[in-house]
Amino acid sequence: MRMRWIMSLILYLLFAQPVYASDFMRCFDQAGARYNINPTLLKAIGKVESNFNARAENLKTKARGVMQIHPWWFAKIEEMGTSPEQLWDGCTNIFWGAWILAQEIQRYGYSWTAVGAYGAGGYTTDNVEERKEQYKIYAKKVADKLKTMKN
Repeated sequence: MRMRWIMSLILYLLFAQPVYASDFMRCFDQAGARYNINPTLLKAIGKVESNFNARAENLKTKARGVMQIHPWWFAKIEEMGTSPEQLWDGCTNIFWGAWILAQEIQRYGYSWTAVGAYGAGGYTTDNVEERKEQYKIYAKKVADKLKTMKN
């Protein structure tokens, strides 16, 4: 058992390609254009969520990738033709993150509430008041990051 683990680690280290943010930064622009979302806003979310790490995984929630797509969305994403494993690809993850944000924008308008709802990871409710403080905290993180990215 231990030997199998060691061999797996060796193979991973030998063949795993590093994923650099520069490899998929253009995807923020493309996803922004597709979903009519400011690409700098998408970049700010990617920075807050994973520091642009395509292989980031939240060990507690199992959210994954650049935009930290929460497992709550996996079934819907799979219905639309993308497997959860494909979310490890930086561009794929960014496009789905933009799609999710677009869903929240449809719900709440182009607002910080929509950004806050994105940060809730799919645990949105019809009663915004229940999550208002959580939305505000997340939206402030993104807004602060957005300010530094513009300067």
